[in-house]
Amino acid sequence: MKVLLLNGFDRCGSSLIGGLLARHPDAAYFFQPFNRTEVHASQHEIWSEDEVHPATERFLTEFLAGRVDRDFLGADLFQKHSTAEAPRATGLNVIKE
Repeated sequence: MKVLLLNGFDRCGSSLIGGLLARHPDAAYFFQPFNRTEVHASQHEIWSEDEVHPATERFLTEFLAGRVDRDFLGADLFQKHSTAEAPRATGLNVIKE
């Protein structure tokens, strides 16, 4: 499974880039699924190697297993802008935070 994590500062164009990637027929686009994890709370920080982020790790483990953990979805943005309900085994899975 190929996964691209797309993250950027406000108004930097990351939503535009994600939207363009989402138009490709082999891409699955997941818009801001990390609403309730450490990723959202600290997305502009560099994590050190010894930091532990269990909620984010759980989300990514589920994602790599082909599932989106709905407990993380805190807003309707995911449903409105995502192009897939679950990750694809083939093609590119774009996670835009």
